[in-house]
Amino acid sequence: MLRQISIQKRDVKWDELLALAEEGTEVLVLEGNHPLVKVTPVDDTNPIPPETLVSQSRKRLTNAFPGAIVLHDDFDDPLPDEFWFGEEP
Repeated sequence: MLRQISIQKRDVKWDELLALAEEGTEVLVLEGNHPLVKVTPVDDTNPIPPETLVSQSRKRLTNAFPGAIVLHDDFDDPLPDEFWFGEEP
């Protein structure tokens, strides 16, 4: 069952929309006649495999830009007082 709700963005009551989805109702949120979002209940009988939940393009690439970041030996040395107090040397 699909229920259409016309609502302004600032007035979205997500707890009510989620409650409808938990009951099995699909909810289409409209702004005027323009569809914004569709809230759909999850089919527990056919779970989504975990590997599909993470976009393949978002996986971390190691060593993609070698040399782009250089960490100097004095990286964690204390900063001079001039930095903190604005005094000129």
